[in-house]
Amino acid sequence: EALVDYLKLEKVALIGQSMGGRAVLPFAVRHPEKTVALVMCGTWGHFDWPEHWALAKDLEALPKTFETGKIWGMSKQYQAREENADAVYLFDQIKWASLAHKPKLHGTQPGAPNLEQVSSMKVPTLCITSDQDAVMPTPLVEGLAKIIPGAEMVNFPGVGHSAYYEIPGKFNETIISFIEKQQQQQQQQQQQQQ
Repeated sequence: EALVDYLKLEKVALIGQSMGGRAVLPFAVRHPEKTVALVMCGTWGHFDWPEHWALAKDLEALPKTFETGKIWGMSKQYQAREENADAVYLFDQIKWASLAHKPKLHGTQPGAPNLEQVSSMKVPTLCITSDQDAVMPTPLVEGLAKIIPGAEMVNFPGVGHSAYYEIPGKFNETIISFIEKQQQQQQQQQQQQQ
C-alpha cells in the first residue's frame, strides 16, 4: 500500500506469484476501487480460511501424482531438457542464495483478509495454476477461484510452480491479455456512465 501511495498510482493491476499472493490479495480486498485486476499465480493467498489450511495440510501429506525433479519449483520435464541446463542451474543458485534469509511464513499473517472478505471481493481476478506444481497443488488455487465472484482460472499443463520461468512467453501473454481485457471493460463502463 505504501508503494502505491508513494508512487501516487490511482489504479493498479496486481500480480502475486507464490508468497506474493500474501501481499496482493489483502491490498485488493482493502482497495477494490484502485485494483483494475488481480492475478494470483501458484497461490491462494494464505488468508484466514481454516478449511483451506486443512486442505493444504491434507494435500501436503498425499503422494504426488507426478514425478518431481531436483528442484520443486520446476517441472521435472523442464529440468530434464538439455537446452534448459543453464536456466535450471541459475534457478537453483538463486534458491540456495535466498534460503538463509527466508522467513518462516506458516499460517495466516496478521491483517490478512478472511473468507467472507475475499468471497465478497469485486475485483476481476485471474487464478493461474500448473498441473506439475509440487509447491502449491492445483486444488488450492482452484478453491480460491471458486470463491471469488467471476474469477477466471488457467491451468498450464506440464509446468511446475514457476510457470513464469518455464514458459515466460505464454505466462506473460496470458496475464497481459487478462489485464488488457479488464482495462477495456472498465473504460467501456466509464464511457457508458458519461
